[in-house]
Amino acid sequence: MRLRFPLLALVTLSAACTGWLFDWTGTLCDDANPCGGGLVCVEGACAKPPAAAPDASTADDASVPADAGHNDAGQVDAGHPDSGYDAGFISPPTTECRPSTDWCQAKLPTRTGAWPRLTSVSGYRDDDIWVGGLGPTLLHWDGYTWTDFSAAVVRDAQAQAPPAPTSDLTSVVAGSYFLYAGYDGTLGKSACGWLSSPVPSPSFYYQDYCSGAATRWLGATGPRDSDSCLLVGTGGFLYAYATGQNVNNPYKDPSAPPGVDYTSAHFRNTNEMWVAGTAGTLHYTPNLPGGWDRTFDATAAGFPQTAADLFAVLTTGDAVFAGGAGTLYECMRTGADGHPLLSECANSAPAGTLRAFSGSSRSDVWAAGSDGTSPLLLKRIGVGQWQPVALTGGAPLYGIWRLKSLVLVVGDDGTLLSKIDP
Repeated sequence: MRLRFPLLALVTLSAACTGWLFDWTGTLCDDANPCGGGLVCVEGACAKPPAAAPDASTADDASVPADAGHNDAGQVDAGHPDSGYDAGFISPPTTECRPSTDWCQAKLPTRTGAWPRLTSVSGYRDDDIWVGGLGPTLLHWDGYTWTDFSAAVVRDAQAQAPPAPTSDLTSVVAGSYFLYAGYDGTLGKSACGWLSSPVPSPSFYYQDYCSGAATRWLGATGPRDSDSCLLVGTGGFLYAYATGQNVNNPYKDPSAPPGVDYTSAHFRNTNEMWVAGTAGTLHYTPNLPGGWDRTFDATAAGFPQTAADLFAVLTTGDAVFAGGAGTLYECMRTGADGHPLLSECANSAPAGTLRAFSGSSRSDVWAAGSDGTSPLLLKRIGVGQWQPVALTGGAPLYGIWRLKSLVLVVGDDGTLLSKIDP
């Protein structure tokens, strides 16, 4: 582990005197976690010293390796890119935001026109974070700056057609196989694709084998170190892939109730994935021979009957969370993988609509959404107890990602806020 709050600055100069001198990297530091590679610890953050400080005798080595201060050791894989595994260090996702417990809006790249709704955020490490949105919008954080890859999304992997300007990306999943899903309004078909490397590439392709179905992909999930994935969409459509599974094309789930849209999914493991949908739909993939050819209704496993639309689902080791319109269910989960049993389900009934969860354990769960035209952000503080979190800015939220002390939320009008929450 590279750092823990509270932070203690090793350089005792005031912010007013030092803010303009240093090139901030965003990596946190303290007495127990000094900076490396020629960086110095200033106000709790690693920074590259200026080439010439006012006092030349204090000037440090200006030659800093590109990856200085980055340490990927000690990762704890919680099984899902949104689960908040420990990458061993924290970098705030904007060069303007120093480590802080205050919310800060990222400075996004220059773009013609206003930034649209950002729908999803996911990170493989804190220097490899992806944000998807309408338009299409595809942003990447490399630990130092945000890069706009929106124009690199193309329609067809075979023909390498021009970009699809009317596409909407509804879900991104960061991992060793980066995955995105959405809808191409120009072609009138679903759109999805992935890249077999976390390193940004000039092009991201819509893959033929998971595109073209009569659905709009609304959610995607998968582990961070595998090409396994599950996509969910309108009309109860699924696309599932994993080594050893036989389902390789979009298909309508035979278990989907009539008229139901699948809205969200969460990967527990290859033997159990969860799907949320409209009209109170909560399903899971069973651990059965033949793969993921259908889902099972979670009401048979103990989930309460509800007519509320569900837009978010999260499963931890011993709990399942489902959220939507005026709905926030927390259930105890027992049973073997692929054969869950739910009990003690309680609805906290928030005044608004939840659209995303993120967390590493039952005691560390966040929920994001909106209350009318205002943002809604909740932090779990106990069984059935959720604390509202005040935000800077007032746009509805659609995505959240938690990595130990780092929290990111995304939403309407290019909202991309980050905060350190120890």
